[in-house]
Amino acid sequence: MPDKRLMTHILLLLILIVGLLSGCQQPPDLSPAESVTLEDLLDGLETLSPKDFMEEAYKRLVLRSPQTVTEVGLAGFFDARNAALDSYDLQDLLLTQAFEVELLALARDIDQTKLDEAVQLDLQTFTWYLEDRVALHPYQWRPFPLWNELGSLTDQLVYMLMVQQPFTDESDIEDYLARLEAIGPQVDQIVTYLYEQQAAGVQIPYVLYSEVMEEMGAHRWQVGRKTPFVSVLAVRLYNLEGLSQEDYQTYYGRGGEIADRVILPAFDRLMDALYDLAGSTTEQVGLPYQPDGALYYSLLLHQITTLERSPEEWLELGEGGLAELEVGVRRLAAEAGYDPDETLQEIFRQAKVDQDYALGLDIFVALHNLLIDAEMAMSGAFESEIEKDLVMVPVYQGAFFEPAALDGSRRAAFYAGFTGQDALFDMPTRIYRETFPGRYFQTAVVNELDLPLFRKALHFPAYDQGWTLYAEHLAWEMGMYEDEPNTNLARLQQEMIGTAQVVVDVGLHSLGWDMPTAARYLVEHAGMDRSEANDLVLVQIAQPGQALAVYAGYALIRDLRTQAEAALGANFDLKAFHAAVLNGGSLPLPLLEEQVRKELGY
Repeated sequence: MPDKRLMTHILLLLILIVGLLSGCQQPPDLSPAESVTLEDLLDGLETLSPKDFMEEAYKRLVLRSPQTVTEVGLAGFFDARNAALDSYDLQDLLLTQAFEVELLALARDIDQTKLDEAVQLDLQTFTWYLEDRVALHPYQWRPFPLWNELGSLTDQLVYMLMVQQPFTDESDIEDYLARLEAIGPQVDQIVTYLYEQQAAGVQIPYVLYSEVMEEMGAHRWQVGRKTPFVSVLAVRLYNLEGLSQEDYQTYYGRGGEIADRVILPAFDRLMDALYDLAGSTTEQVGLPYQPDGALYYSLLLHQITTLERSPEEWLELGEGGLAELEVGVRRLAAEAGYDPDETLQEIFRQAKVDQDYALGLDIFVALHNLLIDAEMAMSGAFESEIEKDLVMVPVYQGAFFEPAALDGSRRAAFYAGFTGQDALFDMPTRIYRETFPGRYFQTAVVNELDLPLFRKALHFPAYDQGWTLYAEHLAWEMGMYEDEPNTNLARLQQEMIGTAQVVVDVGLHSLGWDMPTAARYLVEHAGMDRSEANDLVLVQIAQPGQALAVYAGYALIRDLRTQAEAALGANFDLKAFHAAVLNGGSLPLPLLEEQVRKELGY
């Protein structure tokens, strides 16, 4: 997840960002999308072979989410532009739902016995994806579009435009400007969506509402060119090689005009709507206080974790995992010379201070050196040789990874801060999680597999995020924390945070905890600072169930490895195990378990 501090400083990305990340160009088709019917979407699908059906069905479905097309990097495959935004219009949402229902029926009608094993797995994966989406159709008004892990709606759009939006030629500039034009209509659709939420009896938790209002108030810009959307445009235009000063001024002026004419009035209308909706907010923060909250939460947990477990079972697993981790932390603290009877927060604070801080450019250098060391250690645990195409990009603050676009329009990048101070305490864990052997290595392996495009594009969060926590643990096993007890404490704290979030999520959305109780739990059981705990809880309130993905995937991968070691004994091969986990691509966890057992023969 990107560091939230990035959203404050994202406009200060260094000049080299565009040159580093430029990739292939897109076809110059800017024609507006025509309205389609369900019949149009389904036309010809039932006559296709199973393989072609899945590819074409996914293409037609994902094109209904232009922001996903950009995020994953699919425009180059589909002759599409990165010029539109997702629709929150009721009729569009209902059409997408109807399309998903029909696709699921078509997928279920395919006779799997006539397919080879690879296509069977593709079909099982696609069907699983559709089943989870269809199961949540009755709850279409539950998601809150104004807040997620990136922050407010403004932060979400700025991140897409700065980090994910292709920007290599003048047709890409036109795409960018078209997206600025689309912000107004999208915001108006979100306003209608919020009123539909209200009519459905869904109440916005006041803590979320107040945070959104504060963010929105801070962004009530007076002049269009001062909006972050146009400021980002200025940075990206400045970096575009071969663009004349005259053209720069023309495009920059167009961006400011769009902001004045479209964006600012739309955000004013959104603010007015939020003021109007203030009376329908609630002091309660969890799903137990929303209509059918318990059923909705159980469906979310299944979609996110892909496992059949009740909230009570997740609670037990989380509490048990935390108890084991605390024993390990206190033992390591004693070995490192700290008082093991101190609070977890104090143990981690002392270790962080003693490990010292990097300042300014030394932050970037330290992260770069850790990345190189991590890459060099990979051969000890992996068979896979990937075509390494990772670049490090300096940013004002932050440390996060953005995957490469599948169509080559964006290179994989690790963004690293270069100003202020940053603790050396948790730098290794960040690198191992985000690059080698974590997110970058995982996505690079999957992108090079001989899989259908839709399989590379589909992501199951429990698999993807679970691997990142496993990667942190694996780095420790590979000796990358050797003689570094303080940074190893940082690794254990990150595992504690992920495990504690399981308990907090169930507490909020099944047991009815309030925000102070949830934040206090993270402080007491994961040693977090209170302000960081508050930020994390706010995201868990906005996105119920999401936090369980990390722990679910991590625990399953660890369990699979333990089982394989027991079953295979001396024949167990760590490299072969990792190949079995990675070489099937992103999968629901039960399908991953089947594939690993099949590949390793136990």
